[in-house]
Amino acid sequence: MIGRASTRIGAIAAATCVAATASAQSGAIFHMSGPATEGRSGMWGDAILESVEFPGGETFSDFVTARAVTDFQCASSYRGLGWSVSTGTECTTGDPGWFKVQAEDGDSSDITDEDRELFNQRVTEVLNDRNLNSLVHLKSANASFIIEFNETIHDDDPEFDNFGEILYFERGTNAGNSTAYIQAVDEDGNALGPLVMIDGDETLPTTPIVTIGTPWATHLTNQTMGGATVDLTRLGVESIRYLRVTNGTSDPDFKIFAVWTRPRVLPQRPNPFD
Repeated sequence: MIGRASTRIGAIAAATCVAATASAQSGAIFHMSGPATEGRSGMWGDAILESVEFPGGETFSDFVTARAVTDFQCASSYRGLGWSVSTGTECTTGDPGWFKVQAEDGDSSDITDEDRELFNQRVTEVLNDRNLNSLVHLKSANASFIIEFNETIHDDDPEFDNFGEILYFERGTNAGNSTAYIQAVDEDGNALGPLVMIDGDETLPTTPIVTIGTPWATHLTNQTMGGATVDLTRLGVESIRYLRVTNGTSDPDFKIFAVWTRPRVLPQRPNPFD
């Protein structure tokens, strides 16, 4: 299992160098609530995403979330910070704690098939939690998984625009400092478009600014949460149900949602022969 995963992730990492598209800030505003918005004293508490406001004035407070996470892959049985999810000690949503993939089956000596399956479920729970203090951590080595959204997401406009249907959040110095890659895939995991890079220059601070710590690893610094939106046009598709996420060799602490829109209906030109 590990050997096959290593080959697959290596192929994804190689594709990153070729297929990643340029990033661009969307200018969206991410409205937050909860004690984490009140300064450093609230950094272990809830940081709830209330709404996202796009430059054109559209505001969404309902989000498309993960129906399921499948096909977790990792390149080795690395057991340091590794691949994990965490939630702040004083959070009222999610299960407080730091949960590492290699320990899901009760034995942290290696990463087993049971570990992977249980971790898929754990990540699904995190991606359904609007608390941005509940995060997925992909650390130190290549890893990937596939998100199946609970609805099909449609591009509002077939051209490039600053309305990004995919919502990506990452904590770090300067409101996000790591790189993640996303790719539209079909239900069998086959690529439907390019591997798109989201880097730290693309994420913008939330409103109010939220500082997220890692209470379960006190040696790690507290960092600012940033957000970005990704237009489906960048992913090379007009609609999407499945999304592959990988970290390459970066260390993102992140979360992904989406917004549901109706595709724009282009006006029909009159038929001069009617």
